[in-house]
Amino acid sequence: MSFDLRGWELIPEFEGRGETYETACQPFSEYARAINRLSPSHATITMWVYADGFPLYRKLRDDLHARGFLVPHGRSPKG
Repeated sequence: MSFDLRGWELIPEFEGRGETYETACQPFSEYARAINRLSPSHATITMWVYADGFPLYRKLRDDLHARGFLVPHGRSPKG
């Protein structure tokens, strides 16, 4: 078994980052465009979430599972 890392993205933390769930579900949202470039047979999507982000994580995870993606997660430390 071998693995190939093709990309890594570090995103600076700031208050206004990201989209709401409702916006992310739109076909031309930044989230949708990023996910639509990926193939479930070749990509695993890992999300790091803070404890207060688990309700949103579960919605996104369920949506991604429905599309065939594997979605492990890591819990970010408090901070």
